[in-house]
Amino acid sequence: MSQLRPAVFLATTGLLTACPPGGDSGETDTNTGTPGPALVALAAGGNSTCAVLADGTARCWGDNRVGQLGDGTTTSSVTPVAVSGLSDAIAISTGYEFSCAIHSGGSVSCWGAGGNGHLGNGASNDSSVPVDVTGLTGAVEIRVGFTTACALRDDGTVWCWGRGGELGNSTDTNDSNVPVQVPGLTNVEHLAGASHGGTSMSSHTCGVRTDGSAFCWGLNSDGQNGDGTQDSERSPVEVSGIDDATAIAAGMTHACAVRPGGTECWGASQLVGDGTVERRFTPVPIASTVAFVELTAGFEHTCGRTDAGDLWCWGRNGGGQIGDAQELTTSDVRLEPVKAAVSGIQLVAAGMTHTCATDDNDVTWCWGRNEYGEIGSGTPGSSARSSVPAAVVW
Repeated sequence: MSQLRPAVFLATTGLLTACPPGGDSGETDTNTGTPGPALVALAAGGNSTCAVLADGTARCWGDNRVGQLGDGTTTSSVTPVAVSGLSDAIAISTGYEFSCAIHSGGSVSCWGAGGNGHLGNGASNDSSVPVDVTGLTGAVEIRVGFTTACALRDDGTVWCWGRGGELGNSTDTNDSNVPVQVPGLTNVEHLAGASHGGTSMSSHTCGVRTDGSAFCWGLNSDGQNGDGTQDSERSPVEVSGIDDATAIAAGMTHACAVRPGGTECWGASQLVGDGTVERRFTPVPIASTVAFVELTAGFEHTCGRTDAGDLWCWGRNGGGQIGDAQELTTSDVRLEPVKAAVSGIQLVAAGMTHTCATDDNDVTWCWGRNEYGEIGSGTPGSSARSSVPAAVVW
């Protein structure tokens, strides 16, 4: 998920909360929280992370086996590398094995895996450097998933490309390597999409209209479309009872929305934050009265940011992606929101099994699984994971 730094949000301190070490990698974190470059957007995906710098350039780190770091190579990197040719980016979104960025003029470029046409450039090939999405203009939000991408245009319409059956265009199951409009969607204000998906309908996409109503489409085995059923949908359906949402986030099998009265979630067992292990086919309040101004969802976890810059997360925690600096267990889950060990947060992005956040001192912290270097520090490995936030080494 791409997150833009909102100019109206204020925060407190940017220091890492002192907590006991967690994780099971056997390493001691030696990062001191040295500030990095100023960021305007942050995105976390499958096993990689990307950021847009204040100068319009972008950098990515982590898995690069299909070129998803965008630097012209297929070499993974634990430290951020420059995305080739990007100089005017304003937003970015990272999915399972590809990323897309919006340029200042409203056009979009994508890079990484493209087998289902999800780079949007009229082809179905991988690319280790950004390629232009064909014919797309006026983009203001971008959401990248498993094998699909969707963009919100400044006219309130939504356009998607990639794997057939997941594009929101009803019964059409053909892949599209160029953007196609989602029929019937107008006055859309925000988009949210899962960064990793399942099998037959891997994409789960949700959004909010200007009137506060919410919609979803895609895989619905756990009720993640929020319409009271388990019927998967190839076109948008209304989320039950949501008519005043101000923010929304979608994981693979769950979704959440911020309302004036609090945050509500729906979908898979253990992920909705209400303190139970029940699946919820319609929205239910989370077990917290903390007010969030922003949400981000990973594969099976969600984080909410407060206006004061605090971060609260809930859901599965097998990689330490909740970030509460507690010792990890075999079946680790947080059934209700817990406070992450960071503060002063301005940007936050949840990936598949890791999370990253940038504070108001321009320190970017990441935590969770680190198989390919996606947290931007430490020693990558198949068992590397930590619940303790560590500073990205720029």
